[in-house]
Amino acid sequence: MEFYTGLGKIITVEAAASGVGYAAPWITAIHRGWVAGARENTLPAMWLTKENGYHWAECDIRFTSDDVPVLAHDGTVTSEDGTVVLTVADSTAAQLQALTLQTHARFGAIGVATLKEALDLARLIGLGLLLDCKDSHFDTDHNKILARTVLESGWADHVVYMPKKPEGAAAILEVDRNASFDFVEHAPGTVDTIPDLAPYQALLTGGNTVGFDINAGYVTNDDFPEAARTLREAGLNLSFWNVAASNCAAVMDLGPLRITKANGADASDLDALYFSKRQSW
Repeated sequence: MEFYTGLGKIITVEAAASGVGYAAPWITAIHRGWVAGARENTLPAMWLTKENGYHWAECDIRFTSDDVPVLAHDGTVTSEDGTVVLTVADSTAAQLQALTLQTHARFGAIGVATLKEALDLARLIGLGLLLDCKDSHFDTDHNKILARTVLESGWADHVVYMPKKPEGAAAILEVDRNASFDFVEHAPGTVDTIPDLAPYQALLTGGNTVGFDINAGYVTNDDFPEAARTLREAGLNLSFWNVAASNCAAVMDLGPLRITKANGADASDLDALYFSKRQSW
């Protein structure tokens, strides 16, 4: 696949100061890539994320029948015309790559991307990736394959893993001791729902970050600030997904490491607020 070579707009600090918005590496990730004009979890969606001024994209990872990590949210993928439905776990990487998910006026025929292809593109354009491990059956071997794929790309410092359980993260750390993690499962919304934090703290190596990626809807819970303090005192970071205009201000008051904008829509309004809040932290 050939990609358009222009990087498009990159919003600057100066622009943020004037109220235009600011997209810095630690601020906004785009959920499943920029989907205005491209199919989610595809290489064009990743490219358009960067072209629209954002430096991180969240993407979903599943394994094929020949043990290749690919970008897919659901267990099945459907061709553009609806005539072909493939189960990711029962299909080879080559079969999935050959499936036309979308015919794009600019990018041509779009197939299922392997993680290696996504990492190669991310490195080319300077895009960080959040890897949401969707398969509930990720075992030790699959997690190690995942980590080796990332490490061999030369882009590991710009990747954050989102495994289901600490055990999966431990397998990744056997391959890359500096791997960083965000956990969505068991991310607490109240003090009472805070899990045993010891297994998460055990993943801290001194060269990485570990934390929870929390549904932004939880910030309205009365005792959420106390829950957030507990996590921070344990050395764990806070990030938030499903951030929208309705909860953005409350999220920003908590000083998150990272936010993920829902559905890949324009996030410059959230960036501007985040940037202004950051000045007072």
